[in-house]
Amino acid sequence: MSKTLVSREYSDISVNSELDFLEWQYLLDIDSIVKKAILTDGAYLKIGNVENMTVDNLNDYINQIIEEDGNNENVSSDVIEELNERFNLELDYEVCKEIEEFPDNKTILFDYNEGKFIYADYFEYYDIYTFWDGSNWQNWEVQIDDEDIESNYVRVCLDQWDGQNMVTGGIGYHAYVKKIEDDKYLIIESSQWQGSQDIATIADKNELVEYLKIYDRDVDEYLERFENIE
Repeated sequence: MSKTLVSREYSDISVNSELDFLEWQYLLDIDSIVKKAILTDGAYLKIGNVENMTVDNLNDYINQIIEEDGNNENVSSDVIEELNERFNLELDYEVCKEIEEFPDNKTILFDYNEGKFIYADYFEYYDIYTFWDGSNWQNWEVQIDDEDIESNYVRVCLDQWDGQNMVTGGIGYHAYVKKIEDDKYLIIESSQWQGSQDIATIADKNELVEYLKIYDRDVDEYLERFENIE
């Protein structure tokens, strides 16, 4: 899977204070980041079985109900049932979640706040990363970095035996380095703890050397290993 560096607005990544000299980002599977709309929870219905009807057709039915009744009282929570009964339709629906991905921008929705039907292209869409943190589903709005982190160099694990486990920085923590190009290295920190996400930074050679010293790794040995091609 291709990986990408992402950031989250108003969300700082917590790292060992000794590593603050590096700019850390999350390292995520790019295929797991999906364009989704952020909605007001419960304020929209996703409409199905519309056949060839358009938003204009359905809103014309809404206007007929208001005209016949002299008010919009029936344009409420039972609006779909009302439309099906009055106009012999077979619409179905589901309540939209707070964050939704739609099949296409012509998916039809009913907007309770406005009392009308709309297309899904009405909304703004954001890059959303969804994952299970061990207790709940999380939806992160992220900003994708366009930095190219692909290369043919091997990914080198920095883990060493602590007497019980292979680790870098503590139980369940691991670190990897991959050369991207001359004087440019991708440093990855990973955790086995449930709900955690990989973080990474791009460092120059001097920063990489400082990083290796913090974890008491043999600088010359590892710099040589980073030069190997896959």
